[in-house]
Amino acid sequence: MAILDTPRAADRQTDLPVGRRRFHVITDWLARPRASFYLVLVPAVLLPGLGMMMVLSASSVFAHVQFGDAYYFVKRQIIFLLIGGVGAWWLARSSPRRLKLLGWGGLALAFVLQLLTYTPLGFEIKGNRNWVQFGTSLFRVQPSELAKLMLIVWGADLLARKHKLLDQPKHLLVPFILVAA
Repeated sequence: MAILDTPRAADRQTDLPVGRRRFHVITDWLARPRASFYLVLVPAVLLPGLGMMMVLSASSVFAHVQFGDAYYFVKRQIIFLLIGGVGAWWLARSSPRRLKLLGWGGLALAFVLQLLTYTPLGFEIKGNRNWVQFGTSLFRVQPSELAKLMLIVWGADLLARKHKLLDQPKHLLVPFILVAA
């Protein structure tokens, strides 16, 4: 009988001021299991959409004058966005073991590519020699971008393995700082 006497959540919220009712609605929504999914999904869709608008706004006149198509850079950006989306989908479904191997292998590859910028394969753009060009001018790689991504993947694996020792600065900083440097 005591269960029937307790007020329902909706009845309790009518006793509260409007501002507090809104707060309870938000906290109730955040307590749902899928809330974190939507908190990641919405910005992940909005940010590329806003980025596309910025690319169009900043480059449409230049693209029309240079290439005869005001949407030239937007089309390229959409292609890169689709490639990145497929890559993100694949990474989200990869096993931790595969991600660990990807982190170590990708970090080694990025290091080798960084060294190649000092060889004749290194390519200079606007006074900055931080590109590697293979064959034609269509295939250029900026190794520092790959290094950033692989440092994140490798660092995540490192911190996951050492999670019980992270209260000690030597375990938190030493391997990560040395590799990042």
